[in-house]
Amino acid sequence: MNLQEQLSDLIQMVDAELAQRPEAREVGELLITHRRLVASSKTMWVYSCAWDQAMSLPEETQITVRVKGSSTATEGRVVGFDKGRLLLGVRNNLGAIARPVYVQPDVKGFFHAITTRLQTIATNVDSLSDRPVTHLFSTDPDHSEDRSVPGVSLIEMPDDHSRHEYVTEMVLVGLRQRKRVLLTSARNIDLDESLIRIVRAMRMEGLSYSTLVTRYPALVLEGKGSTDLRQLAFEQQLRTNVGQRQAEQTTMRSAYHRYQKIAPSVANAQEKRQDLDEVEHLESRILREIDKLDCKGSDLGIQVDTYESIPLWQRLSMQVGGKNPSTMVAMRSEYTELIDELREQLADLQPRLSKAKQAAYLPTETWREYEEIKEIFEARGGLESVRTLISTDQGPSDHAFQEHFLIATTTGCVASDDLFNDLPFDTVIVDGIENTPLPQLLPVACLAQQRIIFVGNDTPVASTELTTKDTCHPLGRILALKTAMLQQHHTQAAAS
Repeated sequence: MNLQEQLSDLIQMVDAELAQRPEAREVGELLITHRRLVASSKTMWVYSCAWDQAMSLPEETQITVRVKGSSTATEGRVVGFDKGRLLLGVRNNLGAIARPVYVQPDVKGFFHAITTRLQTIATNVDSLSDRPVTHLFSTDPDHSEDRSVPGVSLIEMPDDHSRHEYVTEMVLVGLRQRKRVLLTSARNIDLDESLIRIVRAMRMEGLSYSTLVTRYPALVLEGKGSTDLRQLAFEQQLRTNVGQRQAEQTTMRSAYHRYQKIAPSVANAQEKRQDLDEVEHLESRILREIDKLDCKGSDLGIQVDTYESIPLWQRLSMQVGGKNPSTMVAMRSEYTELIDELREQLADLQPRLSKAKQAAYLPTETWREYEEIKEIFEARGGLESVRTLISTDQGPSDHAFQEHFLIATTTGCVASDDLFNDLPFDTVIVDGIENTPLPQLLPVACLAQQRIIFVGNDTPVASTELTTKDTCHPLGRILALKTAMLQQHHTQAAAS
């Protein structure tokens, strides 16, 4: 079964499970009477609630929460579900824990989002031809002879401690190599526990986790002591980044408006400067000519005054060259006339020079401001880049995961959130694969461009489709796991 066929089957499977879920139909608000606050940040409050309903809510299901007696509702999502306890993450503090709340889940919307993602992948499956995920479903007969699957690893660990250590090391390897890493798990709590260990390891290596790591959209566990993870919450980072970008936009917009105001004056001054340069060049040439003629006239005057004292042989030499007192007086007179003509030209040039200087004048402060703005624009990539920056409306996706190399989120988020639609990562790590439904696993795996690492326990997986020999191959083991997950998913859907 190739990837295209697998996607079609998964879409049908998700639709079938949705049809079998009673909670997917229109239901009223569900009353929760017991809750306690277990974690909080500036963007999300996490409550642990007693849950006695028969229905199970998948993690990342969107919810609307309203405190009893209030008409104001707040949005949130299911961030955990285990043993009669429901963890809800909401955007606003619900206040006193004694007050019951009403919860309206959107299970149908969650499943439809996954179906939409799978349909998008199926429509663009050809774009994944060079990615590791296609090797899992390759129909190439030579693949069955390979002892490994290119770009894909399945790691089975006997205990949680070994798994956490392995995942931490794989993340650190990616960060050291400046690779973009996506760390996922089916459960928020498991993901945050892994993230706490990773952050501690990063601190020991001197890596700045606050700038390299983001947890999307927010944490369920805050961490403790010096390992406070709240600053890693995506929405909190986003708020900071958006604020910085908006401040930068404001600065650039102000500089650009000032540039627009002074640029015409600068351009005009630069154009008039060419005329001024021409006039100043002419003035300089006349002054040089006057100075040269004046020097020649002075030399002739000296020679006439001292002619009688000049040795005879020098006088004879001068006469051969046409220089005697009468000719030198005549030459001096010509020089004087030429100097007078040049001075008249210089006088006639002064009004033109004064006008050119006035036209080309720009205050020194304006020139300095113009040059400073140009330097700012050049640092931002030029005038066109600045225009783009100040004209673009900055939305959340414009800042998503900017400059972060490790993104930690659940498989449910990846499969249902448009933010991850074909978002590329060098390495994708799926921790706890045995708990990950395949409809969520495939959208995660499709984001890996170089490597996918599946991490699970060493519980044997049952498969009627593969022989023992097949399951000895890495590809066979992954396919066996895939088959077991499918069977498990069908069984859960039938039971519900």
